[in-house]
Amino acid sequence: MHTDTRALENLPCEVVKTDILNKSQLFPALKNASAVIHSAAHISITGSNREKVWKVNVEGTKNVIEATKACGVERLIYIGSIHAFKDCGNSVDENSPLIDGTGSIYDITKAEGVKTVRQAINDGLNAVILCPTALIGPNDFKPSFIGRFLISLAKKRVPALVNGGFDWVDARDVAEAALSALTKGNGTYILSGKFLEVRSLAKLWCETATVKCPDLVFSLEIAIIGAKATLPIGRLLKFNPLFTPEALKALTWKSKILRSKSEEELNFKPRPLEETLYDTYKWFREHGYL
Repeated sequence: MHTDTRALENLPCEVVKTDILNKSQLFPALKNASAVIHSAAHISITGSNREKVWKVNVEGTKNVIEATKACGVERLIYIGSIHAFKDCGNSVDENSPLIDGTGSIYDITKAEGVKTVRQAINDGLNAVILCPTALIGPNDFKPSFIGRFLISLAKKRVPALVNGGFDWVDARDVAEAALSALTKGNGTYILSGKFLEVRSLAKLWCETATVKCPDLVFSLEIAIIGAKATLPIGRLLKFNPLFTPEALKALTWKSKILRSKSEEELNFKPRPLEETLYDTYKWFREHGYL
């Protein structure tokens, strides 16, 4: 069970801790709830803990669905991922095919989670599926993979960048979409922000942090070879490297990501990435990360 509740401090809500893998805890936790936003997941960018990733992301989702039905919850919002979809090289929308068992364990489990919720919807469950791209923004207490990267950049601890890019969306905008989905929409929605190459993202961030951006940029092929070599060292010394083969592979994404459905039906309007980076830098400074 995740015990870090710093992000919930000072919020006007009751905190009830439960374990989605323990039905005897989960069912009482959902009793009398009118809606459930299921965002619990185990994220892995190292390929490790495959069994745990599957249990949390797939079996845990099945348990939440079962508990939602048993407790008479009116609506379920499931937070999926863009990684559930195939990167076919053209464009991806809500009707695009899901990955078919290939890819990282995280991708596979998120696709399985989407399939599971879709089947439950077909069986009569009142649910909505939200699939965001890469989350970025303030209130990043842990911090996340991208948060660690930005902090390291600001501290001048990143000697080189890599080619490739991804779509980045503000976590606050995703949260707003989840709130909107409590009363609006049906089916699956993609929540995307703006696609930027890593070097462009780093440049914007370094301008915000007023530090020099690294000039050296490696190809993804070379970076992946290096990441494969350092991964065993990280496991041995018990630290998580900034770049792993799975994380770098995500930067090879080629398909255009379409979000017109979420804009039209959930009133989803992602803010400019420049605003996200400014707010993130300010938050990291105020909370002692920089």
